[in-house]
Amino acid sequence: LKSRQIGATFYFSREALLRALKTGHNQIFLSASKTQAYVFREYIIAFARLVDVDLTGDPIVLGNNGAKLIFLGTNSNTAQSHNGDLYVDEIFWIPNFQVLRKVASGMASQSHLRSTYFSTPSTLAHDAYPFWSGELFNRGRASAAERVEIDVSHNALAGGLLCADGQWRQIVTIEDALKG
Repeated sequence: LKSRQIGATFYFSREALLRALKTGHNQIFLSASKTQAYVFREYIIAFARLVDVDLTGDPIVLGNNGAKLIFLGTNSNTAQSHNGDLYVDEIFWIPNFQVLRKVASGMASQSHLRSTYFSTPSTLAHDAYPFWSGELFNRGRASAAERVEIDVSHNALAGGLLCADGQWRQIVTIEDALKG
């Protein structure tokens, strides 16, 4: 199942809207296509309608604090120049993920901003895997004291875990999703 099929896009849409309302930080959504990024937008608009607020525009600009909700495709040549909290979905299905990650990471590089990457896995050979596994963090760290070991098994990550590289990781299987 895709992460959006188990509710990840729904969850992060709500989180981003609440964070934008509370902090005034822009919220940036990167997906494989702008159409897929609009799945976030549709959820956010639906959440706002629950409290009789209509959100429109692209980007959506929140009236209470001017935070922008920005929806982009993953073209690394054009997916830049914004700053805010960053949400990137289905990273294991993005061609040339490392190129996009390098470009996109600047969007949330300030310490008060967050980056959230999520995906269903594809293959260990995909260039998102070193990012997921911690291998990318360890590159260039020669001494054992600088390197981190990250257990990426379901047993270790089913409940979610802040790992030694500072990244929160969680694995959700179909069984986990059915349990709620």
